Amino acid sequence: MRDILKGLRPVENDPEGLIAAVRELGTNIAQMYGIECNVYASESFSVSDSETATHVFFVIQEAVCNSVKHSECSVIDIYLEESSQSLVVIIKDNGKGFDLNTSSKLGMGVSGMYYRASILSASLIITSKPGGGCMVRLEKTLEQCP
Repeated sequence: MRDILKGLRPVENDPEGLIAAVRELGTNIAQMYGIECNVYASESFSVSDSETATHVFFVIQEAVCNSVKHSECSVIDIYLEESSQSLVVIIKDNGKGFDLNTSSKLGMGVSGMYYRASILSASLIITSKPGGGCMVRLEKTLEQCP
């Protein structure tokens, strides 16, 4: 029951809760799938609003799950960065990549990532090319951060 409830609210309600939740996700991916999952967080990275942190976490989780499911990657890197102007999250894999121009449709998960980005008034950019892995970038200006 505890795991079910944690799935509904995976981020603890404190400024470092998002980092802890992402590190736990990385550890779980490594243990369950044998994929190296690195989490790099800048010292200044902090999200104090739990709703924002939860939406950001679910974007990260979906991007990581897509890498595991589709990319045939051996490494996933997650970067959590904060500058004076913005909060940036980057998820990169070293998988087989894909051609964005020939992909026939976005799955529910990718659509959900775009939806969560819109809720946050953030930008979401997905870049990939065959043989070149995939990168998902979520960026939110600090003026928009609660």
